[in-house]
Amino acid sequence: MSIVMLFATLYFMPIKEAKGAVDTTTYTYDGTNQQAYKGQKYVIIKADIPDKESSLFSLNGGPEQVTVQSGTIIGDNAFKGCTNLKTVYLSSSVAVIGKNAFEGTGISSITIPSNVGLIRPNAFYNCKKLKNFYVDYYNPIFTSNNGVLMSKDQKKIIVYPYGRTDKTYIIPNEVTTIANSAFHGNQGLTNINIPTKLEKIEARAFMNCSKLVSVTFSA
Repeated sequence: MSIVMLFATLYFMPIKEAKGAVDTTTYTYDGTNQQAYKGQKYVIIKADIPDKESSLFSLNGGPEQVTVQSGTIIGDNAFKGCTNLKTVYLSSSVAVIGKNAFEGTGISSITIPSNVGLIRPNAFYNCKKLKNFYVDYYNPIFTSNNGVLMSKDQKKIIVYPYGRTDKTYIIPNEVTTIANSAFHGNQGLTNINIPTKLEKIEARAFMNCSKLVSVTFSA
């Protein structure tokens, strides 16, 4: 056999896959296999996550990274209690973020995609490291003002980041409404300044803000 033939034979010889080569670090959720999660570090979402009474992924502290590739709904409590979760990537398909969906996770920031139109109360409650919200420029419902999640017209505060350690927050002059549970549980603020245009403070807006000792209303 010539050297050329020998090379060709070796080059085109199929390589057998290693037996038992299974990715134990990544779990893909397709809407039918939620009970199969076993503590993998990375989770890929390809379907809606329905509302549940407890987290689907909290086993052993949950994943470290979640990537939502498709699906429109992140249901109530979806990642509640996933203390290991540090990074979340949401695709533009996401439209709804459910109540307590990311409660207690370790995320430090999150970007709200362009199609999100509903964020239910306490979606980011007790996220002790959460300091900033970012919002896609083309989102018609929400925006970010210095990291605070607000309505697009900036007249309503939706969520003040739970992990902020600022002692004082001066609410922007344009604000007329503070949403349900907007500051719920914040442990940094001691003083809040309320602007003259404020008309409504919704239920539980400042619930469990144990260090808040002074609220100043403008004339």
